[in-house]
Amino acid sequence: MKRFWLPSLIGLVMALYTTFVVENLWNWFATSAFHVTEISFWGTYGLILLISALRLDQSAAHQKWKLTMTVLELCVPDAKRKEFDELIEAQTKGFGFLVEAGSQVFAELAGNTFLLVLGFLVHVLLA
Repeated sequence: MKRFWLPSLIGLVMALYTTFVVENLWNWFATSAFHVTEISFWGTYGLILLISALRLDQSAAHQKWKLTMTVLELCVPDAKRKEFDELIEAQTKGFGFLVEAGSQVFAELAGNTFLLVLGFLVHVLLA
């Protein structure tokens, strides 16, 4: 159960930070460019949820991954099956998986922060 709560909490925090970034970028640039009103934090969060729900490429990517793994498993000879299973388990569980997940979270955090800082600088220079 612990393996579920920590990634969920991190995902929620990242979604809320992304909402903060998008809200500010919208309010700094889209309001004057498109002559629309500012958007609230929770309005932005709802819009992000809506866009996430409509993205169909996530399920397609998951299906491609499952197909790739199925083909790969069929190609492994019986003599190497145990070694293959151990390798896959080592890659998906334990420290390697955490490092990969951590670097993805860090990349998203860094990217959002870069966009926020760049947007702020442009906003200040245009004001």
